[in-house]
Amino acid sequence: MGRLWTIVGVGVAAASGFVGYYGSIGKREIEGPALIHEQVMKEFMKGDVGKQFHKETHRFDWRVPQRESDAGVMQYGFTHNLFFDLSMDKFTRSSENESDRDAKKRKDGNVKDPTLFITAPSFVSSRTSFLGMATEVFDNFAVTEPPSYGANSQKLRPEHYCDVVFDHALTTQVHLAQVAFETEKISVVAAGHEAINVLRLAQRNPELFDRIILINPTFRGPLPTARFDLEQRGESGKSELLSTLQSVMWEIYKMPYLRDALHHFSSSPENIKKQLMSHVFEDPEYISPNVVSKFVEFSKQGPCVGKCAFLVGKMDFLKSREELADLIKGGVKVPTLVVMGYNSPETSKEDVKPLQDAAKTDKNLTFLTTRGALRSYEEFPHEIANIIKPHFQKESN
Repeated sequence: MGRLWTIVGVGVAAASGFVGYYGSIGKREIEGPALIHEQVMKEFMKGDVGKQFHKETHRFDWRVPQRESDAGVMQYGFTHNLFFDLSMDKFTRSSENESDRDAKKRKDGNVKDPTLFITAPSFVSSRTSFLGMATEVFDNFAVTEPPSYGANSQKLRPEHYCDVVFDHALTTQVHLAQVAFETEKISVVAAGHEAINVLRLAQRNPELFDRIILINPTFRGPLPTARFDLEQRGESGKSELLSTLQSVMWEIYKMPYLRDALHHFSSSPENIKKQLMSHVFEDPEYISPNVVSKFVEFSKQGPCVGKCAFLVGKMDFLKSREELADLIKGGVKVPTLVVMGYNSPETSKEDVKPLQDAAKTDKNLTFLTTRGALRSYEEFPHEIANIIKPHFQKESN
């Protein structure tokens, strides 16, 4: 018995040391400043395209008032005001560093409408992912992310990952973009889960928007999607096992050091490359060592709780295709373009079938299928930008 306890003690000590060592590494990676986003932005601004733009970073305080009468908030157990600093980068094209060809192209049909680009919540969120597409045809735009993702690296607590908080944040970002561009309405381009959130807001408050563009919209996180696929194949036992795994992962990500160690291994180059190849990009040749390295840093840096929240479905504010169909029953309330990559996961494409079906009769809604997967706008920026541009011109005429 003494030997058994010795073995157990050694095992516990070894496990504690393992978690402590890799937890410390992960903690330093996660809690450090989001330097990779700044580096990518600086490199872009030094390039020929970046030199054509004047960039301003707008920072603003984001408060979510907590009132006892607000049952939708109080059910999550908040006991004080949330107070965070959000940012967006605003770009205005300047003629100073343009070639004659670029100046003519801009004069002949670039989009002048102020437009806010919001990237999707994920392990690898970054506002910089929109720069290639936005600079193709837009002269006045801003880029940002949801709170706690990308350069918006606020340390939200686990209970904050709910629709009440993120709906308020999105509304705040839209209002601040209107102020920054001095306009009453603004166009918004959003991807992934944030595309669905923008649609939800537009259905509630259409007066805020000029038009919205939803690129590869999704409403299921990776693990809920895997569970759904298992259920569709009749593998309920595996689905239940995965459900348990989701719950365990969420609890682990609430624990300092343990979550940091797990996130460190989740952000390995091998795992990130696998994800990029499975559903993010279409062409394996695009996924170069430099691309993988950049996405590894995107995954490592910034708060990891939000990344887990996306993974396990805490950011899924719609739960089914039926809920999406109900959301747009009676028609969309602002001009809406949906762009879906042909090589996106089959479940993701089927999930937005209500939008595709509604577009057949709703004059305010257009649904287009393009090449690419869930980051089609990053892999094929020129093509996606020029698919979007006519939507602005049509509404402007």
